[in-house]
Amino acid sequence: MAMAAAENGNETTLVDGSDDESDGLLEPKFNYERVLNGLGTVFAKDAASCIAVFDKFLAIGTQRGFVHICDHDGFIHSTSHAHRCAVGGIAIDKPGNYVISCAYDSQISILGFGSSDYNQNVYIGTSAKCVAISEDYSKPNSGQRYATGNTNVTLHQKGYIHKNKEKRLYQGFEKDGLIAAISWNGNFIAFSNDTGTRVYDLELEKIITLVQPLHDVRFMPSSKFRPSHCWLHNTTLAIGWANTIEVVTISTTTVPSRRNPQLFEKRGAISYRWTSLPIHIAGISCTVDEDLLWKDIVVFGISANDEESYPADDTSSFCSSRLSTEGTVSDVLLQVLEPVAIDQYALVTEDEIKMHGSSRLTLTKFQMGAIPTDSIFFLLASKELIRAMPSSVDDHVKWCLEKSRYEDAMYYSREHSTQLIDYTVLEIGKMFIDNLIEQEKFETAVQNISEVCSNHKEEWEYYVTEFDRHNKILLLAPYLPTNNPQLEPECYEQVLTSSLFSSVRLFKHFVTNWNPDIYRVGAIIDMTYKRYNRVQDIPECKPLTKEDEAALLVSLAHLYTYDRKYETALKLHMALCDKAVFPLIEKYGLFPLVKDKIVDLMNIDQNKALRLLIQNENQMPSKDVMCQLYREPKLQMHYLNQLMQRNEGGEFADLAVKLYAEYDRPKLMPFLTKHENYGIDKALKICEAKKYMEEAAFLLGRSGKRMEAVAVMVEKMGRMDKAIEFCRNFEDDIELWDYLIELALRTADHINQLLKTSGLCIDPLKIIEKIPPDMDIPGLRESLVLILSDNDATLNLQRGYQLVTQDDVCSLFDNYIEQLSACVNIGQFTECAVCGSTLFMQGKEDGDCTVKSFGCGHIAHKHCCDEFYKDNEDVEEPMMRGRRSLSFAGELNGGVCPICSNDVSVENG
Repeated sequence: MAMAAAENGNETTLVDGSDDESDGLLEPKFNYERVLNGLGTVFAKDAASCIAVFDKFLAIGTQRGFVHICDHDGFIHSTSHAHRCAVGGIAIDKPGNYVISCAYDSQISILGFGSSDYNQNVYIGTSAKCVAISEDYSKPNSGQRYATGNTNVTLHQKGYIHKNKEKRLYQGFEKDGLIAAISWNGNFIAFSNDTGTRVYDLELEKIITLVQPLHDVRFMPSSKFRPSHCWLHNTTLAIGWANTIEVVTISTTTVPSRRNPQLFEKRGAISYRWTSLPIHIAGISCTVDEDLLWKDIVVFGISANDEESYPADDTSSFCSSRLSTEGTVSDVLLQVLEPVAIDQYALVTEDEIKMHGSSRLTLTKFQMGAIPTDSIFFLLASKELIRAMPSSVDDHVKWCLEKSRYEDAMYYSREHSTQLIDYTVLEIGKMFIDNLIEQEKFETAVQNISEVCSNHKEEWEYYVTEFDRHNKILLLAPYLPTNNPQLEPECYEQVLTSSLFSSVRLFKHFVTNWNPDIYRVGAIIDMTYKRYNRVQDIPECKPLTKEDEAALLVSLAHLYTYDRKYETALKLHMALCDKAVFPLIEKYGLFPLVKDKIVDLMNIDQNKALRLLIQNENQMPSKDVMCQLYREPKLQMHYLNQLMQRNEGGEFADLAVKLYAEYDRPKLMPFLTKHENYGIDKALKICEAKKYMEEAAFLLGRSGKRMEAVAVMVEKMGRMDKAIEFCRNFEDDIELWDYLIELALRTADHINQLLKTSGLCIDPLKIIEKIPPDMDIPGLRESLVLILSDNDATLNLQRGYQLVTQDDVCSLFDNYIEQLSACVNIGQFTECAVCGSTLFMQGKEDGDCTVKSFGCGHIAHKHCCDEFYKDNEDVEEPMMRGRRSLSFAGELNGGVCPICSNDVSVENG
């Protein structure tokens, strides 16, 4: 077994898993380290017999009767020669304040740390094989209880005047064997002999459950196969015995206790029962989850597959100081078992550990102590102590790499990158990619390479070379970064060269999408010309198709643009009728180069060309454009259409009329309606020539020739409705309406149509009087009935309006009279509405106190009103004449309210 010296003086133990065919499927969960330092010196002279583990220290009993207290690294802190023979059992109270030990010398030793108040060295008269201490032993007035086991189980408690009290919890028989294991948890004390494992309840003061062994104790007695206890929870006990495991859960029933009715009976139920395990168990513990609840069962022992693995009885070793130095045990195992069902489990991991200094046939020489919350386990043999700790992130990564599980290693290292020591995420990722390349899984490699290389420039460049070596660089190309990091130009040129001779379409994609600053444009231009012109000079080069040639020319145009040779690039784009020419012209201002090629631009893409011409009219004036488009009237029309939408190009209005009339009549009428800067006569001639009667009628109306317009609508278009609508715009033109009537009299249908709409704009009698007596007009009767009914409806409507108006006038007049009849209160402190002082001032003559009261409710001094009238002589408007009222002085001197200037006043004296 290979060993490596550690900094703390301990040694790392390597797990031997080469002999197990299934080991490759199980990942080691632990690292193993031999604990040396002070313990190494102890084991050189003595041999361990038992162990107890606390989260800060260890207590180890030896064959010579010593109890050593050391830290987890093996440094001895205190030693006590408590017994005259081998220490048989040892335990630590829950706070870690006291350690209790027992031996076959009938002595019980209890030693404290930091306090010796409850130290004891008690002779109990009979030898004890195992011992347990109360969790609250260090608390005052707790009784300082502890339990010992031989054939019986006895509870010891501190009494008065230094005299201990004893209580027998269980009395066994010689045939039942000795108590081989005892454990204390809360109010429960569990102990085991050949008849099974019992749980005693200190609260109920009785045994509440018996768990019978699953194995045959005749062949596997407790003297050879010592049972092991582990409290998984306050009420859950795991029992590892021989090659079986039982988990019992204690629950409270609803049945009151006979001794104390205030308490309820308790009972145990088997949760898990696993038999025929491939291991003889020397110790049992558990692991916990994030909530500190037990998760898996951990067992330590010797492989049960060997026929010679039955250990010898260790009874004689208790009182013997003989140090065993026999052989090496190579089949010591540590297993982690995950519960699946009551009788099923899953093997999570199994580690085979090489341990020195103990005979193969001494299972009782092996013990295990544990700190489940930290997943730390101490594996004790006679001559050594091994510490098992959870595997680190590096260990898991190493195992994945050894098993060629590179992808798992990569993702796991990413999730725990801060915990890596021996590896880096980049190193593991490179191993993954290299393995995929080795297996020729190039597609999978390129899908993961971005996550691996990230922004590491050197790694990207390495894999560019690597993929190029395998002729797979085009698979990598879509994933290559073009910034952050930006690689050396040679990397991108490798991709471009490879795609140039393998896939011209891909080459075009890279040229048009990549930033030209990342490669040497001139070199790629030269290579592209070689590909285009001298295919035969290049080995393994496929002939170019027409599509490939076009793609190469487009790529060359972009390359020349990048090289600032805009004229050459423009020529290529124009020759290829490539729409990319428009952004090229606009971006680099190449208007002088295309000022004579407007028709060509239109032929490439009419909409884009028009947008370019309209938005850059200062660079390409409309007159020049119209001149170049002289032989392309349709293109002229489209250009003018865009120009007119911007309210520009008024000088081309006559041409626009002509072009619309010729090529796009639906746009002619809107144009004629909206614009006025065209020649009406010219437009009229065009419309008449084209026989566009609607447009001609509109133009005649706009030019003032209304009767001619009506004649066109009625006689040439046959649209009496249009004519009527036209005439409504000129309701006062009696001659126009008379002319319309004359035209309508020529056709019976027109007369009916005119009669139906006559009531609004023309007297229907005027039409009826002009109808010839001998003219047959179908539907005339219906039209007349309609006229009469419309007339009746109009008269009824007018009468209704008149009645409503009369009611409103009467109502308003009544309100007005009511307001005028309202009284006005005048008191001693009433103020003048004009000057603001009281109306009747003391000390003044009677004539000075004359006041006026107005219909609006305002009251003012007469002299204040007179001053107001002098300053506002125009207040007495004509409507106030004859509506003056008498004042209190009897004068006929009315007037309007100075405040309102609207209401009739009543003079009060």
